[in-house]
Amino acid sequence: MHTIKPRNPLACAAIMKKGGAHAASRSGQRQSQKQALWAELEDWREETRAPLAARNDASDAEEAFFAAAKATGHPAMACCFGALAC
Repeated sequence: MHTIKPRNPLACAAIMKKGGAHAASRSGQRQSQKQALWAELEDWREETRAPLAARNDASDAEEAFFAAAKATGHPAMACCFGALAC
C-alpha cells in the first residue's frame, strides 16, 4: 500500500501562480490619473482666479466708497489736490 506523501508547503499549484495581490486594471489606473490631472487643473485655475477676484473686489470697494457719499447725501470729499471733487 502506498503511503501519502507529505505536502510541500513551499510548492504551489501551476494554476495558482497567476494569483497575487489584487491591483487596479490599466483602464482603472488611467481613469484615476485622468481624475487627478483634472483636479490639479481645477486647483490651478482657482489659484489664477484668486488675484483677478481680488482686483475686482478692490475696484468694487472703490466704486462703493464713492457711491456712498451720493447715497447718504453727504457732500463729495475733496481730493488730495483740493481743486477736484471726487
